[in-house]
Amino acid sequence: MIKIGITNNYGSEAKFKNYFDWISKIDSTVKLETINIETDLQAAKYDGIILSGGHDVDPLKYGGNKNHPKLGEIYSERDEFELKIIECAMNEKIPILGICRGLQIGNVFFNGTLHEDLVHEGFKVDHKNNHAIKINSQTLLSQIVDCENAQINSAHHQGIKKLGEGLMISATSPDGVIEAVELENKNLNLFFLLVQWHPERINDETNRCSNSIGKTFIKAAKENYSKKYYLMKEEQNEVN
Repeated sequence: MIKIGITNNYGSEAKFKNYFDWISKIDSTVKLETINIETDLQAAKYDGIILSGGHDVDPLKYGGNKNHPKLGEIYSERDEFELKIIECAMNEKIPILGICRGLQIGNVFFNGTLHEDLVHEGFKVDHKNNHAIKINSQTLLSQIVDCENAQINSAHHQGIKKLGEGLMISATSPDGVIEAVELENKNLNLFFLLVQWHPERINDETNRCSNSIGKTFIKAAKENYSKKYYLMKEEQNEVN
């Protein structure tokens, strides 16, 4: 059975449940598990990993301002844990889908930095409400959603400042905030997409920035499962 792990958001149970409901609605055959700091330090047992939303990333992780007046609640242990999860997933080529904070911690993993607060930095779009995005052509995201402009939900106050090394911009908001990123070198992972919005909370099934992303991610997780199963069988045959 395909197994997808979702990093614990250590916050609202209702919001966390949305991830499970979303994936289950797309494909009920997928087994979903919570990845907890306390009990699970291995990412390799999963066929795909979702980095959930939640806390602000500790500015100390990216050389930011620890005393920024608009900094929200941080959870440094979660930061460290998720950075290790990303490292393992990249080493094992496990598909990664980052959502909201997932984009931010993913960018930090690749040595990028963050704006501690978008309003404080002068960005004009209300990033705590629905808004438009422009999707860059010739990107994984554009292949998935098959459109140049879209409307997404939004619920964040931080965002990418310096883009991480080896990442490319997939989408931006009208005020220039980076809304999605992916790997420049697609050979480094079967699927790697970080989005600033919450596809798991978009109820409009016609919105291509929700279920289309989930379906493509699950497809990659299944491909990863098949590859691991094939290698396991090959190893067994060599032993026999």
